[in-house]
Amino acid sequence: MRWFRDAFCAEEKLIAERLGVDAYSLLEEMASRVPAGSHGVMPIFSDAMHFKQWYHAAPSFINLSIDPEKCNKATLFRALEENAAIVSACNLAQISQFSGVTFESLVFAGGGSKGALWSQILSDVTGLPVRVPVVREATALGCAIRRRNRRRIVWRYGQHRRTVSELAPRVHPKSAASRAVSGDDEQVADGVRRSAWPCR
Repeated sequence: MRWFRDAFCAEEKLIAERLGVDAYSLLEEMASRVPAGSHGVMPIFSDAMHFKQWYHAAPSFINLSIDPEKCNKATLFRALEENAAIVSACNLAQISQFSGVTFESLVFAGGGSKGALWSQILSDVTGLPVRVPVVREATALGCAIRRRNRRRIVWRYGQHRRTVSELAPRVHPKSAASRAVSGDDEQVADGVRRSAWPCR
C-alpha cells in the first residue's frame, strides 16, 4: 500500500496534508465507490504460502481496462486491498488444513486496520466476522509497556485492560461482495505461479 501511495498518489498526499487527514483515508474513501471485484482488475504481488517452494511474483496488475471510469487509482487501490484479503484467506485455509483449527472470527490490527473498507473486504473474502482493536498499533503499545516494565515503572494492567483489549464492533461479511471476489484466489495463485521465479 505504501508503494502505491508513494508512487501514484502524490495529489492525494498533498490534499490529505492540507486537510489534516491520512492519505490512506482518502484512498479508501475513493475505493469504497468501486464495486467489489474492482471491475476485474487483479494485482499479482503475493500468493498463499508455499512451504516447499518460495516464489516471488513479478509485480503486475492484470485485466486493466482503458476505460478511465473503471480503471483508475481508486480501482487499483481497492484491487490491492482485495488481493491482500484473498491471500490472507488462502493462508488461513492452509493453516486450518494442517492444524485442524477452524476460525470463527478474525482480529485485524496494525496500520491497515485504520480504515473501515479493508476490514469489510477482509470479512467479505474470508466469510468471517472481523474485529478491530481500539488500539490498532499494538506493536508500539507493547514496546511502550515492555519499556516501562524494564525501567521498573509500575504499569497497572487492570487500569488499562479495557483500552488494551477492547475491540470495535464486528464487521460482518456481505454475501454479494463475497461472491464478487470468489474464485479470484485461484486466478491470483495461477498468475503468481506463471509470472514468478523460484527464490534460490
